[in-house]
Amino acid sequence: TPKDIYVNDHDEMEARIAKKLDKTIKKLVPFLTSLDIDYYIAGTANVKVQDYAAIRTWAEDLPKEPRHLDVGPGLGANAIYSTLGFNSYYISIEANPTSYDVQRQFLRTLTSDDEKFLDLVDCNSFGLSEGSIKKELNSTNHYRFKLLPSWNFSFLDDSSIDLASATWVLNEINQAGISWLLYQISRCLRVGGYFYIRDSHLRKPMRHSLDYDVALG
Repeated sequence: TPKDIYVNDHDEMEARIAKKLDKTIKKLVPFLTSLDIDYYIAGTANVKVQDYAAIRTWAEDLPKEPRHLDVGPGLGANAIYSTLGFNSYYISIEANPTSYDVQRQFLRTLTSDDEKFLDLVDCNSFGLSEGSIKKELNSTNHYRFKLLPSWNFSFLDDSSIDLASATWVLNEINQAGISWLLYQISRCLRVGGYFYIRDSHLRKPMRHSLDYDVALG
């Protein structure tokens, strides 16, 4: 972790993330025996605490319980530092069906007995109207975790998000996809909110050549 973002609770938070990750993964996949899961957990916790430290350093005036929109978070492990470190209300948005299902299981397992988890695909499956789904999605403090398919991104209210993040995902998207995502994120982000991007400076062939800073400026 770079020294300029090394926060006072860095080591403590890394340990807490690792403990929560270990407990959650072993609950979801108790039969793992051949993989070095401890190595994976340690590496993931180290990456996530860096994201936590960067946001803690650069977004000092986040509200006490921010609404955190996380774009394409894979496993969903960003939810751990987000809720432990910022006491956030976490919203994951995902386009890939396999990743969506992984996040559904992961976030549901993270949800404690006194918290609630909202899955918009479940809402559709149970026949909720569009208006009812939007109401549930945009409720400020009813659900600790929410899982949103990308095709329902427009359901999120304008200027309703305090923190948006995209880690190791934007470089995977083509020109049309990145333009659409940046528009939707900017629409949802409140004035004075933060957009945290962590990605490679190298552009993958046949993806896009967009400069994020220029596009968002």
